[in-house]
Amino acid sequence: MLGYDTTLYAQWQQNKHTVSFNGTSGQGIMNLITLIERESQNLPKNEFLSDENTFIGWSTQEDGNIEYTDEALFTMGTSDVTLYAVWEKIDITYTLAWKNVNRVDRKSEIKF
Repeated sequence: MLGYDTTLYAQWQQNKHTVSFNGTSGQGIMNLITLIERESQNLPKNEFLSDENTFIGWSTQEDGNIEYTDEALFTMGTSDVTLYAVWEKIDITYTLAWKNVNRVDRKSEIKF
């Protein structure tokens, strides 16, 4: 004992967690963000790129459905989280046109 009254005050520090971003099949790097539990903030703009796909959102599961759109409001939970990029295949159509020796025009479309 100290021999006299003492008042002690608790010092609390809010828990912080990180949000990391996985491009799945996309190329590039995105910096993680740190948020306090239950804090809400807009997600950063997607920086991953893909030649064959269009970015359509984020999922908390690697092969999951869209849970957040690009730059959507996100509320931090009670643990670190990884958001996985969700991609949609780009349909590419090539149109080939030619003339044969009989001067009959031909046209074909090929989709990938």
